[in-house]
Amino acid sequence: MKELSPALLSSALEEKIRARISELSVHLDQLVAAYLSRLHREIENLSLEISLINKHAPDTRKKIKLLSQLLKTLERIQIRPEKGRRKDLKKIDSLIGYLSEQLEKESKELKVSSFVLSLERQIKQ
Repeated sequence: MKELSPALLSSALEEKIRARISELSVHLDQLVAAYLSRLHREIENLSLEISLINKHAPDTRKKIKLLSQLLKTLERIQIRPEKGRRKDLKKIDSLIGYLSEQLEKESKELKVSSFVLSLERQIKQ
């Protein structure tokens, strides 16, 4: 078997590398689209959950306290979208998770029926 010249070998390697980089770019686009869709869905669910709690929670003082805390949390986050940093994406993802946990916990404390919440969620979707 004949050995490839260094020039041919480096050209073949370059071609394979470029093909893999191109695949990586396609995977990145797919990943970002899926990630973005998931975050948007979760944000929509948060918004719906807040509306449902506000509508169905009987304890007004606790409800106002919860809504005020959520607003303060949202106002504290500092995001610089123009920089395109992963750090900001992580902040948003973490914030969505934190708010979801808080709403789930507080809806139980506010004695909002999980049945009513799930029923209204289904109706709105």
